Amino acid sequence: MEKWVLPVGWEWTTIRKVVKDASTRNPSQLPNQQFYYIDISSIDNEKGTIKSVNQILGKDAPSRARKVVRKDDVLFATTRPYLKKRLFHSGDLRVSTWLHILLRI
Repeated sequence: MEKWVLPVGWEWTTIRKVVKDASTRNPSQLPNQQFYYIDISSIDNEKGTIKSVNQILGKDAPSRARKVVRKDDVLFATTRPYLKKRLFHSGDLRVSTWLHILLRI
């Protein structure tokens, strides 16, 4: 038995079936390129905004700094989801692999 009754035409599914994977890049392949990076701790879970952005060189980037985020992507932290780390992003940057891109508009 389902927990909720869905509207006509809707169906239960998994997130993986309705979202697109983000493109990834290995920052170590561009060791002298500077880019912006956020991880889970960079997101304010009450406001759904970015608290801080790290500007780093590819050679100094953590290995998990691989997902490329574009303007208007919706992000959700898959680690400790109860912390409600989610974000509607309005620029371009790289994010931790712990953040999942839910919606690419």
